[in-house]
Amino acid sequence: MSPDSRKRPTTGKGKGGAAKRLSGLAPLQRLGLLVFGVSLLVLFLGFAITEGLGDPSIPDGDVAVVEDTPGDIGDVSQADYDKALLQTAARAGLREPPRPGDDQYEDVKMAAMGDILDSIWIQGEAAELGIEVTQKEIDTELESIKRQNFRTEAEYERFLEESNFTPEDVDERVKLQLLSTQIQQRITEDVPEPSQSQVEDYYEAAKSTQFTTPAVRATRTSRARPEQVQPLDEVRSQIVSQLTQQAQQEAFAAFIANYGSKWQSRTFCADDYVMERCDNYKGSGHPADAPPDCYEADPRVPPEACPAPVAQLAPALPGTVSPLTPQGQRLPQRPTPTGLRETPGAPTGLPTGLPPGVAP
Repeated sequence: MSPDSRKRPTTGKGKGGAAKRLSGLAPLQRLGLLVFGVSLLVLFLGFAITEGLGDPSIPDGDVAVVEDTPGDIGDVSQADYDKALLQTAARAGLREPPRPGDDQYEDVKMAAMGDILDSIWIQGEAAELGIEVTQKEIDTELESIKRQNFRTEAEYERFLEESNFTPEDVDERVKLQLLSTQIQQRITEDVPEPSQSQVEDYYEAAKSTQFTTPAVRATRTSRARPEQVQPLDEVRSQIVSQLTQQAQQEAFAAFIANYGSKWQSRTFCADDYVMERCDNYKGSGHPADAPPDCYEADPRVPPEACPAPVAQLAPALPGTVSPLTPQGQRLPQRPTPTGLRETPGAPTGLPTGLPPGVAP
């Protein structure tokens, strides 16, 4: 199949209960496997309006190709997709997978493709980071999951039958959980400990609010108590912990943004299987949660509200960035920030001596 023969995919409207059951589901949710790739789906919407360039040819019979992956895990066959569709339908409580054209088909198809790509992306990322898990680790983790979620082995076997999972499928999901956990650990462990100056700056900024006990006046029933300030040495470990956690969150957020864009750029899907996570997806540029009527010339029922045509920026308000609030106070940009004219001494017009229309 040539790249030029691919067409823009249709978008399901999410009708029926299956859409709600599939929304946000993690793979093997009953087993408690929190594969982080699934939780990142919202991030991929930010890349959905791009158009893929230089799409590779997809072998006949395959539904997708992910480049630069170990072995042949990047080749998604029709059989791989059919199995994922069957499992996803079972997870949604459907007796059998919906057929193309059914109301629920698009929701189930997108969830199935998401599961497939999660597996490939996570394994590919782990390989690039040199992270591996052994069969012994998988077996140990699976036994722990079974103890926490199933009272008997028969109950676990019944779950496998109802969900259309084989023991090999379960092993793969447990492997993905272990890999994703180790990836997160690798990213956060690489964050350096805050420097002495960072600790001191935080202490000085937070001393009056976090580390000071106000003075108490004497009353008939209690004695007066002077103001008490905890010295830096007493709270140093607390500050280091706070700053380290903050740095880890920032490092992981940066990793996630790169993870999504990198693997999307390597993912190409065949006609009728293209989704937002494929590099050859051609989006409309409209927000995914916007009512379709917002973009119709003459809608039958005008929508109650539509998103702004341009994304509104929310930069930090000058003077609000500090060791306590490194991101600052973020406010949407507007001609006159709220409260500016109420600020004592704030300018209310052009400087004296300049005629209207002339910039200072």
